[in-house]
Amino acid sequence: MKNMLSRILPICLLLFMIIGCDEDNGTVNLNFAAMYDGDPLVMNEVVDYDGSAMRINVSEFYVSEITLSGESGNLTLGETEYVKFTGQTGDARATLSFDVPPGSYDQLSFFIGVPADKNVTKPEDYSSDEALANTATYWQGWQSYIFNKLEGRLDTAGFGSTDLTFIYHSGKDELYTEVVVPLSSAIAVDGNSNNIEIDVEHNDLFKREGGGYLDIAAKPSAHNPDDLEYPTVILNNFKTGVTIR
Repeated sequence: MKNMLSRILPICLLLFMIIGCDEDNGTVNLNFAAMYDGDPLVMNEVVDYDGSAMRINVSEFYVSEITLSGESGNLTLGETEYVKFTGQTGDARATLSFDVPPGSYDQLSFFIGVPADKNVTKPEDYSSDEALANTATYWQGWQSYIFNKLEGRLDTAGFGSTDLTFIYHSGKDELYTEVVVPLSSAIAVDGNSNNIEIDVEHNDLFKREGGGYLDIAAKPSAHNPDDLEYPTVILNNFKTGVTIR
């Protein structure tokens, strides 16, 4: 009997510790909000683009290596997830939720795109509930996932008719882009729920580093793996276009 108890008690203690730890876990919600020039972006509604009328109707992107950092060290929340503003009515928003162990964190980082070791895989390599299983976000011809999609219509005649369709899709390993943002205040996870409000300023995504905006009328699409000029500008702009409210 003593031998049996000596074997059972450590197991019970271990189970108690595991259950106790789980009870201290909390939830962290990453609430992404699409913005345009400081205001909430409503998909397919007219906004001002450098003096011209524009509508954005598609905005989607992969986020990978999502990490919280702080006094408790670095904690990876998720490997690869997908943020999709497309099809929204009203303010465009998307939320990613994670179960997080106790700790204190004051910085969030992630990459826009898919890491190289996963970018060599294909949608059929994943189960249907995984973000990388989506065939609509994979370029067979490029042998790459589509890191982000930004699509809409621009008025080129000056009458507000938004006559020109633009399509900017980014991919390829060299465009894998890190975004690092400090939290507005540190969060303490201890069996509670925490919200991190993340603004994605779409007006900034079109800006050139030296000033001015991308000339949409001159190049309304980016679908050539040998011409990554516009996709490079857009992906780099995520570094400053993403902020914590």
